[in-house]
Amino acid sequence: MIVKFVIFIFYIFQFVFGEIRTLFPRKTVICYGLSRFFGETGCKITLTILMTYVLIEFFFILYALNGQYNTICKKTSFHENNKLQKISLFSILIFTIAFFSMFMLSFISREEAISQIYMNYSDTKSYINGSYVIIAVGESKIDLFIGVVSIGLIKTFLPRKTVICYGLSRFFGETGCQIATLNFFLYYML
Repeated sequence: MIVKFVIFIFYIFQFVFGEIRTLFPRKTVICYGLSRFFGETGCKITLTILMTYVLIEFFFILYALNGQYNTICKKTSFHENNKLQKISLFSILIFTIAFFSMFMLSFISREEAISQIYMNYSDTKSYINGSYVIIAVGESKIDLFIGVVSIGLIKTFLPRKTVICYGLSRFFGETGCQIATLNFFLYYML
């Protein structure tokens, strides 16, 4: 119920307040929603919240996979997490905060984005007229952006894979499992 409520709030936030358009492979975003009335800062915060939410969704995936492990093992006390799970969940929290902070610092100014990105492409020149809020990550802060992406990848994959592999090894060590169970876990793990 809590997950459904959080997802509902996120989608309302995304469609009403934080409607954005990305122009990949260029590292730039155009804000359409209500966030454009708050200027560049509102657009930056909106994008950062959306990216952070995507990373938090992996927490729910980790939690669900942990539940699948406990269901298959027929174990109780799912909510009494062991040390590895607590460390993993704490690292997810720390990495989410670090990702939010570093992502907010990796944006360049509007003038720099216009001169470096928007003026170089004919399809992006129509967005510079002032009715859109544009934000971008440019050459001057590309190292910080690479750091943000690295933290996001570490936060996303390392804790989840660690907990799942640890759970799998314990499960396979404790019981003589069948090949179907192994295939089931490998499907969800990959």
